[in-house]
Amino acid sequence: MLQLDSHASCHAAEIVESDQLYFELGARTEQLGGARIAWMEGLTHLPAGAVVHRVSPDAPLNGPSLRSWESRLLELGAPLGRLYLDDAGPGAAAMLARSGYERRVETTYCGPVVGETSASFRILPVTSPDLWRRKLELHRFSTESPDGHPADPADWVDLERRKCATGRMAAFIALHEDEVVGTFAIMPGERLYRLKNLVIHAAWQRRGLGMAVLRWASALAGANGRSGICMLAVAGSAGDKLYGRAGLTLVGQRTEWTKALC
Repeated sequence: MLQLDSHASCHAAEIVESDQLYFELGARTEQLGGARIAWMEGLTHLPAGAVVHRVSPDAPLNGPSLRSWESRLLELGAPLGRLYLDDAGPGAAAMLARSGYERRVETTYCGPVVGETSASFRILPVTSPDLWRRKLELHRFSTESPDGHPADPADWVDLERRKCATGRMAAFIALHEDEVVGTFAIMPGERLYRLKNLVIHAAWQRRGLGMAVLRWASALAGANGRSGICMLAVAGSAGDKLYGRAGLTLVGQRTEWTKALC
């Protein structure tokens, strides 16, 4: 993990909590073997639909806890074991690797994004069946997955819609003239607005839309008394590079471990 000052550590803690809350929005949760399993009924076949997280430092990863998580995920119909363990030392990491888990590092960013919002794009909240349909069309033509894992577009939009129904997340679309060219979601936090699931139409990538979304979201956060926005990105991904170019502060990382269960 990065060495952080107290201010950055406070933001890092809020970002991690926002990630954990996201998994639990609209989901059922249960405690098992020193961790919490969050799962979406009918959507556990999606990697985002069943996650093991909030793992106790005392959980015995080399014993019954890990086996119990895997067994429960299989019972729920999840083909992928997806585990977040941010404080895994070398021993735990080696054990997970021996058990067939692959490691993926996600970088965490926060801060304001300065600059004028682009007049080339309109951003609308997704509040009607027609706008949800148009958002789904974008996902169907997208070459990227919102979380880096394969997902059927209709199932993904169902998952987002159910999370938004909790009132703690809102989905948006970005339009150029009348064409939907991007989509993302926002979760308001105590100090920051969390940006989630940014997807940009392939034809509009590297044309300033990503930066426009960051500036728009940052302005919205500031107008509502927050100090800026925050987000996660797979290390080395296009999102990771975008957030660095935007001048956001790198405040930490999360570690995702995944394993095919069937």
